[in-house]
Amino acid sequence: MTTDAPHRHELARHLRTVRIEAGHSGASLARELGWTQPRVSRLETGSQLPTEDDLSAWITHTGVEDDRAEQLRRMLALAESEYASWKVEYSTRGAAGVQRSIGGRETETTHTRQLAIGVLPGLVQTPAFARAVVSIQHGPRAWGADDAALDEMVAARMQRQHVLYEPDRTFTFVIPESTLRTRFSSDVDVQIGQLDRLATVAGLATVNLYVMPDDRPWPVFPLASFVVHDHDRAVLEEQCGEHIVTSPDAVKAYAAMVDTCAEHAVGGDEAVEIIRRVASELRV
Repeated sequence: MTTDAPHRHELARHLRTVRIEAGHSGASLARELGWTQPRVSRLETGSQLPTEDDLSAWITHTGVEDDRAEQLRRMLALAESEYASWKVEYSTRGAAGVQRSIGGRETETTHTRQLAIGVLPGLVQTPAFARAVVSIQHGPRAWGADDAALDEMVAARMQRQHVLYEPDRTFTFVIPESTLRTRFSSDVDVQIGQLDRLATVAGLATVNLYVMPDDRPWPVFPLASFVVHDHDRAVLEEQCGEHIVTSPDAVKAYAAMVDTCAEHAVGGDEAVEIIRRVASELRV
């Protein structure tokens, strides 16, 4: 979990306060709600976000007045889409630490879904391609990373890729054909090597890789890249930070978008054929 999640932790603190003010222990409130005591504890520490139904039950059983109940609901709405700025994350974790944090999410996830717009997923990048990506002008350098930090960042990104080989995991990647051509290095061999790596990854038992051909219409609005971790979290990355969405309905919608795109794209040998064709065009 990101260090920059103030709304979630503020909500958790208020839930604990209203529970205490109502004269409940964690165990007694759990009994009234028909929950386990650890579930109450997770909501009060911020390790789990309540659903709207959870919050309504909490409000009812603690006798919260209308104004305060509305305040709690506003806090939940804010907590369902936290924003983590790279400036904060890089200053607190460091460039490599940010990668390890992302890797932590991936190791906790059974099914990772990703729609990759503009840049190939970090889990499939080669070291040379990753170094080119993180070295761009408005990338990690803008948040204070120097050459040594970028090297550590790339090494941590490569370490993350071990999860691709672990059993009982599934990775679904949907990649536009145009993204296969998006280069971050003037050295064409970097892109060719990356495409060769991508074709190899497509053959892994844990990976379902799909390519959306340029001549095929999209079934959704491909506005930005995002990753879905099971049905727990969707992460939307942008230039200055990332949005971490935990609203169950929103996460379900993001997962459905990836699945829909996969249905309209090509996978297996057809996807590898497109990757190989793009690589061949670069060799000319």
